[in-house]
Amino acid sequence: MRVGFLIDRWVPERGGAERALARLAKHLDERGHDVHAFGLAASDGAPGTFHAVSARGLTRARREEALGHALVAAAREAGCERTIGVRHLPEVDLYWPHGGAHARSLEARRLSRGRAAGEPWGRHRVFLAFERMLLAEGGARRVACVSALVREELAELYPACRERLELVPNAVDLDAFRPENRASLGRALRAELGVAERTALIAFAARDPVLKGLPALLLALEPLQAQPWHLLIAGPRPASPWERLVRRTGIEPERATVRAEVDPRALFGAADLTALPTWRDTSSFVVLESLASGTPVLTTARAGAAEAIRSSVQGEALADPGNVEILSAALGRWIGLVSERAVDRLGVRAAVEDRGVGPWLDRLSALATG
Repeated sequence: MRVGFLIDRWVPERGGAERALARLAKHLDERGHDVHAFGLAASDGAPGTFHAVSARGLTRARREEALGHALVAAAREAGCERTIGVRHLPEVDLYWPHGGAHARSLEARRLSRGRAAGEPWGRHRVFLAFERMLLAEGGARRVACVSALVREELAELYPACRERLELVPNAVDLDAFRPENRASLGRALRAELGVAERTALIAFAARDPVLKGLPALLLALEPLQAQPWHLLIAGPRPASPWERLVRRTGIEPERATVRAEVDPRALFGAADLTALPTWRDTSSFVVLESLASGTPVLTTARAGAAEAIRSSVQGEALADPGNVEILSAALGRWIGLVSERAVDRLGVRAAVEDRGVGPWLDRLSALATG
């Protein structure tokens, strides 16, 4: 079967949705399907046959609208029998919205930055219009939901799509992320950072630190400086604005390290706790990879992957990402547990042992080609 992947840029190394799409593309290719990808650009080595698609317009909104229609048209012209998309489009066979409902994402960004409510504008209007076409008007034949959170919000906002929603929770590479990494990759990273064995290394990983709750995390850690901890902030670039934020919060500079790039296997192998007090994360690979590594997670109910945390051994999900006092108390408890060496790493990993990549790809393949 000829299958087309519709995306802005076919660059799997960016991670997230792009990496997930590439895994599915490779899986389909290995099973004899003819895989094609359509987008503005592609990186070397990306799976499938790539077709460059152009989109013109005087504004960003017009270009996004033109691109959505151009991707669909290009896939049709190439003879694709099935299409798969993660971006907003007028129509697609399998819609895989890693970001969930766009309206909810906009609301979370507004709340995380303390902004007043307002009407969506520019490209966001285009995305919402495409979303209505896909979900309310039947443009998407099937919809793969990366978490129960996404399924519930789409069903609430677009009741007409309920019967087309399929729950396919994100998976994690259980071979790459495992507690055994602590003795190798994790130990090396801790030595590089100069973090002592009895010091709790707290991991925070995000490309959008504000949305994922870094300001609240820093405020919550500031009164805990009598306890032994070190914060590793991974992902944001450039590092300097976040280093300045650490200092403005009142945290001693030597208590926090900011790095744009960190091997996630080493990060979660080294960490004693992953803290992600997020305002919005539909199904975070950060949460899943940390749990698979045996590292507990302190997050919020706004994280779709929090559904994997089924016991107090594995972590906890706080109700309100903006409540610094409650977050600080929870951090203090976890730092204490680490100091007492009271973390059951195999018990933590048990949270995701049923989320292997193989069954996940098989399920997605069946939806994509069925």
